Amino acid sequence: MGLYERAVFNPAMDWVLSRPSVQAERAQLLAAARGSVLEIGVGTGLNLPHYPAAVTDITAAAPTASLDARAARRAGERGLAVELVNARAESLPMAGASFDTAVTTFVLCTVADPTAAIDELARVLRPGGRLLFLEHVVRPGGAGRIVQRLLDPIHRPLTCGCSLVRDTAAALAARFRIDEIDQHDLAGMPYTVKRVIRGSASLP
Repeated sequence: MGLYERAVFNPAMDWVLSRPSVQAERAQLLAAARGSVLEIGVGTGLNLPHYPAAVTDITAAAPTASLDARAARRAGERGLAVELVNARAESLPMAGASFDTAVTTFVLCTVADPTAAIDELARVLRPGGRLLFLEHVVRPGGAGRIVQRLLDPIHRPLTCGCSLVRDTAAALAARFRIDEIDQHDLAGMPYTVKRVIRGSASLP
C-alpha cells in the first residue's frame, strides 16, 4: 500500500463511506451474516460495527501487511477478533469451502480482475453459504452512464483503480445464483458512484 492510498485515499473513503445513509445500507446487508465470515477489502473497518452475534469469526483478505488502525479500533470496540490475510481477491490462499459468509462492500469496483475474484469467492464458500454484496455500479443508461464512461479514465488513477463502469450485477449472476438484489441511488454519495446494488447470492 502506497503513501497516497494510506494518507489520502483511505481517510477520504472513510469519510465518504461512513455517512449515515451508507451505514444504514451496511447494517441491512450484514444482518444476514453468520458463522465464519470472509470479508474482502476490510479497509478502515466500516462494516465491523454491523456484524451480528451470529458471526463466529472474521477473516479479512486485503493486499496489505497490517490492519488499518481504524479497523483495529472498530474491531476492538465490538470485541471482534479479525484475522488479516495479506492476499488479493483474485488469488485467495484459503482452502475451498472454508466460509459460511463472504462479504464485499465497495471493493469489486477496484479489484484488477473481478471475474477471478468472484470465482474465488465461490470457491471458498461452503455449500449453503451466502455472498453478501454492496457495490456501486455503472448506471443503466442515459446521460449518467455517459458521464461515468467519460470520467472513468480520470477517476481510476485518483481512486486507486476504482472503476465507474463495472456491471457487477451481471458479473455476479454469471457465477452465483442471485437470491436478492436491490438496485437504487444511495443518498449522500457522489453522483458518479451513487448507483448501488445491495443483495445476497448463493452457489448454484
